[in-house]
Amino acid sequence: MLKFCSKCPLKPEKFLRKFYKAFFLILICIFSSSAYSQVLLDTSQFLPHRKDLEKHLRDFYTKKKEALKAEFQTKNKYKFLRFLPSLGYNFIQNTPIMIFSSSQIESYQNTKATQKAKIQSIERVNEVDFNEVLNEVIQLREILKNRIDYYNSRVKNFDIQKALFIEIIEKQYKNREILPSEYLKQLKDFQTQLNLIEYEYFQILEAKNTILIKSKVFKWSEL
Repeated sequence: MLKFCSKCPLKPEKFLRKFYKAFFLILICIFSSSAYSQVLLDTSQFLPHRKDLEKHLRDFYTKKKEALKAEFQTKNKYKFLRFLPSLGYNFIQNTPIMIFSSSQIESYQNTKATQKAKIQSIERVNEVDFNEVLNEVIQLREILKNRIDYYNSRVKNFDIQKALFIEIIEKQYKNREILPSEYLKQLKDFQTQLNLIEYEYFQILEAKNTILIKSKVFKWSEL
C-alpha cells in the first residue's frame, strides 16, 4: 500500500492519476510500435510461383530417374566377345571346327528384355511419384494463398480497430469517462489480437517453407 508524506506537494488522488497516466502512455507506445510492425503480405511476391515449384520438382525427379536407370544402362564394349564361336577340332574328320552357342544369344536377349522392362517401370513409377507430389504441392499452395488472404483481412481489420481505439477509448480515458481498469482491459484485448496475428504470420512462414521443401527448392538445412 502506498504511503504519502504530509509534506508531499501531490495529494494521493493526483499522484495516482499521474501514475496511471504515465503507465498507460508507456503501454500505448509499446502497443503502437507492435501494431505497426504488422504489414500486409503481397501475394504475388510472397506466394511461390507454381511454374517455379514444378520446375524444381521436375528437375529433382529427372535426376532421380536417371540415377535409377544407370544401373541397367551399363555399357560393356567387349560384350561381343561372348558371342564369338569357340574353336575346336574334329578328330574324326581331322578338321578344325567352330562351335556356336545359341544359349548365350538367348540369355543376352532375355537380359536385354529384362533391363528394358525395368527401365520402363522406373520411368512410369517416377512419373507417378512426380505427379503425386506435384498435386500435393499445388494443394498446399492454394491453402497458403487462402491463409495469406485471411491474414491480410485480419491485419486490415486490426488497423481499423486500433484507429478506433486511439480515437475513442484513449479520449474516453483522458476525459475520465472510463476507469483505468477498463482502459487496461481494452488494451489487453488488442494485444491479444495482435499476438494472434503474429502467430498466424509465423504459421504462414512455416507453411511456405513446407512447400519449398516438398518441391525440392530448399532443404531443411538451407532454411
